[in-house]
Amino acid sequence: MSSINAQQVITTKEAPKMDINGTADDLEDTGVVGISGWSAFNKLSTEMHLLEGANYATTSRLITNMKSSVMMLEKTKPEWMNTEEINEDVADFTKDYMELVSEPLADNEEYRENLEEIVEQFEDLREEAKEVYVEYMKTVKDANEEYKEEIEKDRPMKVNMKDGKEEYNEEIKDLKKIPDAKKKKNQ
Repeated sequence: MSSINAQQVITTKEAPKMDINGTADDLEDTGVVGISGWSAFNKLSTEMHLLEGANYATTSRLITNMKSSVMMLEKTKPEWMNTEEINEDVADFTKDYMELVSEPLADNEEYRENLEEIVEQFEDLREEAKEVYVEYMKTVKDANEEYKEEIEKDRPMKVNMKDGKEEYNEEIKDLKKIPDAKKKKNQ
């Protein structure tokens, strides 16, 4: 079984959050918050959730501190997350983030709008990461089931193991097709 995993957060109803910087209602309370092997995404996820309802001084500090995570998103992305949609979401988020930090003297309203944009882009990235993860895990599960079917057949163990490995490898080939299938699905 693969060691790839996604961490999800599911929260219960809490006291309403203060909406000082305009992010309290924009960040989702459920969904993927971490992907094994994607360190920049995981760190960015933590940083984005710290923004929720933060005051302006804290928001400004957090935005500045997340630059290294943003700049490493593309470089640390696992190969199996290399889909057209993920690439677009990373590029859109990075573009909007750079716009936000390039205008440090923007008025309050413009700053809030730019902040809202990066939150929306981050949510799009999280949603796409979840879809790719689900497809990835489905493929790995199917491969393991094929392997198990072959090794349980009433034949010599050596034959079962050989056939099981072949079936597993055949299913795993589909992992390379995930990025291509996602492209074709949206065309």
